Amino acid sequence: MKKLHNIYTTLLEHYGPQNWWPADTQIEIMTGSILVQNTNWTNVTPCIQALTPYLSIEGIQSLSTQELQDIIRPSGFSTRKAQTIKNLINIIHTKPTRDQLLEIHGIGRETADCIMLYAYDEPCFVIDTYLKRLFKHCGLPQFKTCSDYQNYMTIHLPKDTLLYKEYLALIVAYGKDTFDPLKTMHFNHTQNDLNYLSKQSTTMKHLIATHKPFNRPTHHNPLDALINAIIGQVITTSLAQSIKASFDQDFPDPMNALNHNLRYLKL
Repeated sequence: MKKLHNIYTTLLEHYGPQNWWPADTQIEIMTGSILVQNTNWTNVTPCIQALTPYLSIEGIQSLSTQELQDIIRPSGFSTRKAQTIKNLINIIHTKPTRDQLLEIHGIGRETADCIMLYAYDEPCFVIDTYLKRLFKHCGLPQFKTCSDYQNYMTIHLPKDTLLYKEYLALIVAYGKDTFDPLKTMHFNHTQNDLNYLSKQSTTMKHLIATHKPFNRPTHHNPLDALINAIIGQVITTSLAQSIKASFDQDFPDPMNALNHNLRYLKL
């Protein structure tokens, strides 16, 4: 389809080649695809570096589950991710099918598709939150299931794994620039703001005098800001970010959560 081609060309001209996946071996790609779940690549990099001596079937198997957990702790959810990596390593002596990957606890559709595309060069377009939002932003069709999105991309693009890899990477780059709900803009407080806050509290007055000038972060989207504020109550920032990432993956349009079983929110 011409529109999909034009989007790809525009993104490529703006961001340049992304050369994904940032890994040297199949096992590194598979491990990275699990570690990056519910976090960002900044937290994964030190884990991959520490795992480098063990990035083989025999190397991972030589580590106890606890040792593996300790190495990958910076990526978050280390208990679950360590067991997922162990279970994955046990089935890759021969090339696994997508269905076999999905049978492993901790490997969902997106992770399985990443492994098939980037580790095994299978023409399997990966569908993520950023792609769904890009479709909506560009006036492309909206679908109910990831399979429908995947079929649409497969029908309207050549079956070219290099194209699929680069297209996804460019969509992620654009998504982080444009749609990332954790990304904030910053505005300076006015002097009237500072004067008002100083009058309300001697503590605030001292902090303002000590630390100004400072910026006030605010989210691009008011609804995203509200959701972040609710999720972030009485938990750490990193945990709030992980929960929000899961929420965004399930609900690219937050309004769809209104029709979902509220037990989902017991995270």
